[in-house]
Amino acid sequence: MEREILEYLYINFDVGHDWQKSLKELMTSPSFQGKTKKEIRFFLRKMENEGFLRTFKFKDDEFIIISLQGFLHYEEYFSVENKFFTNLLIKFLKFIQDIDNDSIKLHPGRGEQIGAFPLLDLYKYFNIDPSYEKKMLFIQSESQKKFVRDGIGYTKDLGLVFFGEDEPFLTFEGLTFLDERKKFYNSKFITNQDMLIKENKELNILIENKLWKDSCVKIGSIVEYVLTKWIEDKKIPVNIITPRKSAKKLDNISFNEKIDYYINTGAKKYNFEIGSITEWNIVKNVIKDYRNFIHLQKYEKRIKKSDYLNERDFKSLYFSFKSLRELF
Repeated sequence: MEREILEYLYINFDVGHDWQKSLKELMTSPSFQGKTKKEIRFFLRKMENEGFLRTFKFKDDEFIIISLQGFLHYEEYFSVENKFFTNLLIKFLKFIQDIDNDSIKLHPGRGEQIGAFPLLDLYKYFNIDPSYEKKMLFIQSESQKKFVRDGIGYTKDLGLVFFGEDEPFLTFEGLTFLDERKKFYNSKFITNQDMLIKENKELNILIENKLWKDSCVKIGSIVEYVLTKWIEDKKIPVNIITPRKSAKKLDNISFNEKIDYYINTGAKKYNFEIGSITEWNIVKNVIKDYRNFIHLQKYEKRIKKSDYLNERDFKSLYFSFKSLRELF
């Protein structure tokens, strides 16, 4: 029944006010004929716990308010073709990112406002029809605190107004949301894009939980896979990468040796196709051979030498990883 409830709220979003529907209205829909209030309320409580909606009681009725998370969930799992709210959120977060990067200049604001952006200009920027105003304001309101920090309001005459200039408006979760939905790994030599996208999602979870060593190891595994696939695609002989006679297969070559080949030869020869020498030097210097951080008996020795992966190492590595990922 979760799908039916989300679908009803999704389809009827533009009907009514304040993005809410009453339980009495919902029960008149053909999808819920024969269902009791007790049955429907069971799923409403479940979905409320999952963050898909909110409910409140007023007089003799109960009202349901869809959340942005509910719409995103519906579009990801049930709406195969139409991803309106997901795409609109991506546009909004990119717009906020452009403001943070000073790519977009705000109009003068009033009082404590640092600037404003008229809605008509926003519709042009988003390439959407002004009739979507309600949905756009829903995205703006619902995205705050999680994807965008507090500090954005709305007035009819000025449009979106912005307060506070010391912190970026786009939160880490907002950046992660953009990252997860951006088309990475488009190079023809990447043979398993779905796997890398999944690995990238797992990396974001590790970062969110501040697991710096695990984040670095995950980056190492992704980057080595990409570098190995690139070497295979270029049909570069093993003996060109390493002089070791024992390494007859590419899988037997260490990650460091593969990086050294790219830094010393491959980068210039192939016009820096998968990144600069500086970026790969950072990868090499931070994680060295990342496998040594997986085996605890080896990692223990590194800890004694204060040679372990910490937040500073991660930040240095992640900066290069993000740049490299744009090329994959």
